[in-house]
Amino acid sequence: MRKDERRHHLLDVAAELLASGDTHLVTMERVAERAGVSKALPYAHFDNAEHLLVTLFRRSSVELGASIWTALEAASPTGDRAAVWARAYYECSISQGVVFAALIRPGSPIPAKADRRGSGEDFVGRILHRFFAVEPDHARAVAALLQGAFHGGSHTWLRNETARPVVVDTAADVVRGVVANAPTCTRHPHPDVPHREGDTT
Repeated sequence: MRKDERRHHLLDVAAELLASGDTHLVTMERVAERAGVSKALPYAHFDNAEHLLVTLFRRSSVELGASIWTALEAASPTGDRAAVWARAYYECSISQGVVFAALIRPGSPIPAKADRRGSGEDFVGRILHRFFAVEPDHARAVAALLQGAFHGGSHTWLRNETARPVVVDTAADVVRGVVANAPTCTRHPHPDVPHREGDTT
């Protein structure tokens, strides 16, 4: 198995262990045992279990960001883009399931450690600017608010505390409220702002 394949395999194994919803079950020893490799091998790819979880979160976030951007690009400019954004986010969350819920649970240090440079907020700001014509500085300023709303919705829904349609509709309403009260660009943003590899939510 190539080095990159082995790394992805170890991440997949960590995701399987997270199926219980508890990050504390992910240890380097358990990952090695479940993967059928030596106890030392995971350390050739990750410093420790937290580093492994941070990497897993980044991988999940990149997949999520790509799904959202693709859905918004395909949406009608005159359609309800807030609803498209919310649906894309939560549809991708289905595939991430309890793994994503465990990584973003309240109090988890993983999201902040995975995104020390604020690329998730930058990405949300770029969505607001590109698809909703929100003025760039304001878009960046409210990005954390939207990011928190989406993550919070995921957490309550994936714990079966709220029905998915309610979470999707509420997230779309939050986006609409932010956009309705935001200063917009005097001209439409440049249409060629691309989704960049590595963009996260």
